Amino acid sequence: MLPPPAGVRAHYCVEKPLEIDVEDLFELANRGELSTCGNTEGVPVEYTSALTVEGLKTIVFEIYEKRISVEYIVVPAMTGVLAFSLAKGLSELERSGLAIDLKVVAVFPEGSVIPDFLKNMKRIEIVKASNEDALDSFNYLLKKGIYTEPLSAMGFQVAKIIQGSIAVLTIGYKPRSRRSRLAEEVLKTLEKLDRATAYEIWRNNPEFSLRGVYKAIKSLMSDGLVCEEPVNRGRRKLILYRLCS
Repeated sequence: MLPPPAGVRAHYCVEKPLEIDVEDLFELANRGELSTCGNTEGVPVEYTSALTVEGLKTIVFEIYEKRISVEYIVVPAMTGVLAFSLAKGLSELERSGLAIDLKVVAVFPEGSVIPDFLKNMKRIEIVKASNEDALDSFNYLLKKGIYTEPLSAMGFQVAKIIQGSIAVLTIGYKPRSRRSRLAEEVLKTLEKLDRATAYEIWRNNPEFSLRGVYKAIKSLMSDGLVCEEPVNRGRRKLILYRLCS
């Protein structure tokens, strides 16, 4: 995928932002603006790991121990396991004799199916949010240096609306390393010349070294962006480089 021309801000239409690989979203967001262009259907998923439930419920223990003054804990929900786990933790705190006045808000994507085990649970409120909500907060958090999945960002969007709430985010993702300026110039040169030798590419970018051009070409070839094409020019055998179609 070539970058947009200099001075032009690209706009990408993402049909199903909750299903696309999150690193691809980071790459697109670094190149331009994101918006939705379709609907996302939720898919119910069964979950049976009691160990994970026991681990997730400790989130509410930490919130309680730190005396964070909130009324709602907003969590992203696709399977509903995180919301169920936190509600279980709240119930255990209450059974231990503590005064607990907290509720879990499970944020599901529009069109998703609510798991039966979440329905009518005492401490869980269910809301639905749109793809637009997910991408709005995804873009906002990304600009703040917080890398999270669109589903998690959707929960953050709802938490901003509900007073007295805290959002649980899943973070820790890092965007793919960006290409160097030289690599970008190589792509632009090949787009202009169609086919060229490494020497010809370097002649169009004399501020860089020929060795650097070769390294950039090798990197772009490993990414599948540049392809080589052996040709004969008279008695000489040359390697031409072009953008992979």
